[in-house]
Amino acid sequence: MNLGLHYEINTPFTEAHNYWANFNPVTGQQLIAGQNGVGATAGINTDYKAIGPRVAFAWQVTPKTVLRGGYGLFYDPQGNAGTNIRQERQPPFDFIINVTQSGNDVPSLFLSQGFPLVTTPPALTTGPALYSLKGVTPDFRNAQIQQFNVSAQQELSKDLVFTLGFVGSAGAHLSWGPNINLPPPGPGAVDPRRPYAAILPAVTSITWLESAGNSFFSSMQASLEKRLSKGLYLLTNWTWSHGLDNALSDGGTPGPVPQDPNNRRADWATSNSDIRHRVNIAVTYELPFGPNKPFGKGGGVASQLVRDWEIGAVGGFQSGLPYTVTVPGSPSNTSASSRANPVPGISPAPAQQSLSQWFNPAAFTTPPAYTWGTLGRDSLNGPALYNVDTMLSRKFKLGEHRDLTFRWEMFNMPNHPQFGVPASTVGVGGAGTITTTQRSNRQMQFALRLAF
Repeated sequence: MNLGLHYEINTPFTEAHNYWANFNPVTGQQLIAGQNGVGATAGINTDYKAIGPRVAFAWQVTPKTVLRGGYGLFYDPQGNAGTNIRQERQPPFDFIINVTQSGNDVPSLFLSQGFPLVTTPPALTTGPALYSLKGVTPDFRNAQIQQFNVSAQQELSKDLVFTLGFVGSAGAHLSWGPNINLPPPGPGAVDPRRPYAAILPAVTSITWLESAGNSFFSSMQASLEKRLSKGLYLLTNWTWSHGLDNALSDGGTPGPVPQDPNNRRADWATSNSDIRHRVNIAVTYELPFGPNKPFGKGGGVASQLVRDWEIGAVGGFQSGLPYTVTVPGSPSNTSASSRANPVPGISPAPAQQSLSQWFNPAAFTTPPAYTWGTLGRDSLNGPALYNVDTMLSRKFKLGEHRDLTFRWEMFNMPNHPQFGVPASTVGVGGAGTITTTQRSNRQMQFALRLAF
């Protein structure tokens, strides 16, 4: 058994010249580092709670059976200047201008007007609404991940091992950045209805970064391993899993997250990266020709040509990534995008699924005016992926202390297209069609490696 305890402190970011700003949602005022008693972090506190216990065990139940398990609490300092926390990228230090359409039907902005020119720090108390702000909650926390697993491993023969286990994780304090200046759904021009329009009429969005997201992942994982014997090595595994969260993650097409900042429960759904089934197969085989092999032991020309070759392949087969059906424009009249509404009685699956119609657009419709879409996030799945990479190699002995290895590798060897998720905005052309791929076509590379 192993026991451990990890503790870390990640201090908030500062800027050498105090070009660092935050936002106070109570007063509606910016907090500028080094001004009016505001500290260098602009009100972002240090997280002192990143305490991570670790425990792991292994128990040999019988001479051929081993039970293993573990638990750990891990942290990720998710606020970094490259993505989430960039407090210098806003007035009065930098200007990100948001030009939005005030209506859904009649355009009020034209390319002939050009973009607004800004040469001095803008006055946020004077319209029109063009600028965006970024704020971070004072008690912003490191992302927390609990990881846990238990597995049983059984020796089936002297070189064959089977493992069956449960692997899971639970995430908390994940970054979540709603627009707190989003108006409620309703009629009328958008900008005057924004919550901070009275005191910040020049501001459109205010991204308020919180560590309030959650996630949960659970999986059954089975593997069969044939250890190297008689030139053959084989490893195959199957993962059956489901991931859930209410925060953004890499993967499919999630649609707006959050859709409604006041209803976070509506965003708890399948993770963008959810893959229900994943099968991997890896195999290498040393061809039975050459010294200490059944065939080709002699020194003739034929033996020299066929000896010391090795072949291998890695195959991956997985379920398709999830995606969300959305609608164009802003039915809620908030300037925010929206998920679609399902049409009762119409199946989203077409009679014959194809690249030209992966889902039935008629199964979804635009929400009524001033409402949010009711479709669940990530409720449909794109095409499954199948990929095989292969390898062919041979080692040449150059004396007692030098080896030259030739290697030929092919990625996506069958040259099978790995299709992406379909265009998922209904009400516009191309909805339901697939026009992208997720992997390159077949690629080959050759390599020589000299070891001495």
